[in-house]
Amino acid sequence: MELLEFKHKMFELCAVSKIAEIRDVLYNAVLSQDISIFDGYNSIIDDTKDWLQALWQYYEADRTEKKQDYTPKSLCRLVAALAGECNSVYDCCGGSGALTFEMLKNRNTENVFVEELDERVVPFLLFNLCLCNASGYVVNGDVLSREQFKCYKLTKGKKYSRCEIVDSIEPNICEVSISNPPYNISWNAPSPMDAMLDGRFPVLPPASNANYAFVLNCLARAKEKS
Repeated sequence: MELLEFKHKMFELCAVSKIAEIRDVLYNAVLSQDISIFDGYNSIIDDTKDWLQALWQYYEADRTEKKQDYTPKSLCRLVAALAGECNSVYDCCGGSGALTFEMLKNRNTENVFVEELDERVVPFLLFNLCLCNASGYVVNGDVLSREQFKCYKLTKGKKYSRCEIVDSIEPNICEVSISNPPYNISWNAPSPMDAMLDGRFPVLPPASNANYAFVLNCLARAKEKS
């Protein structure tokens, strides 16, 4: 199946004519647990790729300003293999959920905590995780500033996860942190005093480049290994 064919199948499934409208249908399906959309999606896909990620990447991703170049399937498999077996996983800058999606396949991972800034891709992320019948939390917010815009709780169901909007939540400490954040972007670095109170940044990365800030954030969210 080619991406154009998949797009038209999604238009038919969702009864829409624009990609942005697919987002709305997926979001409503997740919150209302519309099984027909989940079952319909499963009937049109194969396992050759993460089709929702491919759709978003080609038609909607902002590669210039937000550096939204999402993780290819080969690297998702490599990261999952390196992460190994774990009960809980934290995904920093989760995008459409490709890394976490791979961690949930044929593994003992029970709980996920995924953060993503772009609210436009969150419906794709939630839908992918509900397809996996995942449990845990998704936060639409700024990973580095810890500002939360909207939070979701996922609860394992008979076939697909149930999803509900919840109040702001405290970050979880997970067994493993995984991430493919946007690289070489600037960020609003905190003052040295605020960084000390934050606890994630023993060394303050420069405002001109957030790469090390993402690394330190991920390290702070993973359990220490003996």
